[in-house]
Amino acid sequence: PDEPLVRSILLEKDYPSDKTELLAGFWGIAQKVQSVADQSIYLEGLRGDLLEPTDNAPQWVWDIYNYKDVSDESLKNNSLADPKGYYSIILNCNDYLVHLKKFYVANPNVITEAKYKGLIGGTLRYKAWAYLMLAKVYGQAIYFDDVLASYQDISKYPVYTFDQIINKCIDLIETGTDGIDGKGTISWQIDEDLYPGNAATGVSTNAAEMTWNRICPTYQCLLAELYLWKASESTESADTKQTDYLNAWTNCVSMITLGGTEDCYQMNLSEYNNEWSSFFGTQNMARMEHICVAFYDYQNNQTNHVEEYLSNISPNKYYMRPTTVGMNTFQSASNRWDLF
Repeated sequence: PDEPLVRSILLEKDYPSDKTELLAGFWGIAQKVQSVADQSIYLEGLRGDLLEPTDNAPQWVWDIYNYKDVSDESLKNNSLADPKGYYSIILNCNDYLVHLKKFYVANPNVITEAKYKGLIGGTLRYKAWAYLMLAKVYGQAIYFDDVLASYQDISKYPVYTFDQIINKCIDLIETGTDGIDGKGTISWQIDEDLYPGNAATGVSTNAAEMTWNRICPTYQCLLAELYLWKASESTESADTKQTDYLNAWTNCVSMITLGGTEDCYQMNLSEYNNEWSSFFGTQNMARMEHICVAFYDYQNNQTNHVEEYLSNISPNKYYMRPTTVGMNTFQSASNRWDLF
């Protein structure tokens, strides 16, 4: 009687068995990122003077806002302070890399080398992003490269400081694993497995219009932020700091000029028809107005708590609101955020 159930179980040794399962594994990591992406907004907003609690806010929001140390026992059951989601991303990345490499060695003709490198690159960037968040929020993290297939004592793994995590994240992207760096990408819109008969159906092949092409942070965005943190927090020489700042600048310019030469990168009210405000109402991209934006599409079952926690329209809970400092940034057309 149990035979049908046994047949429905995917054994670890058999995964992935085909290309579809291989790609689904990457989507699985993306789902883990989705589950903590909005958590990052609340943590950084409440601790960065961009968000403040409302009168409706429960104690767990106030505890974060009041800079209660994340190791405080009272935060033990605080979902915002829980780092579990970020470690889940990391462990999934480690597991996926092992299975991806094993599959490609056994089936070198199922996916192209470029796609193989793209999957590795995207996985390494997801891992780097998760560790960057742990560094920014907690200041330290347990570092894993291993696959943890069972419960075990994690005391054997090193606890990295902020600086060590930043350097490790840079290494994940610049150097990568087994001679493959973390810069590879995949053009999902021309993948026949995801969009069969794409040309015949008239689906756009413009990368800028494809939601799936934006499911993973670009390496330029990550490296720019990582090098800025490295330069600002490092105790190294002035020359080394200057090199780090130059690396940050180079990666920003690389992202900005992907579609051609542009003079500046800015967010203001006077130019480009207020396109910065479209962050909150549309999936259309205004490349002059941002470097990296993660979109949610409720029609594709992508969910978050942003509206629930930040909207004052019933039945939303309205736990947080923008601070005066945060709002003043956008009150005047003269408030320009020019990087160059």
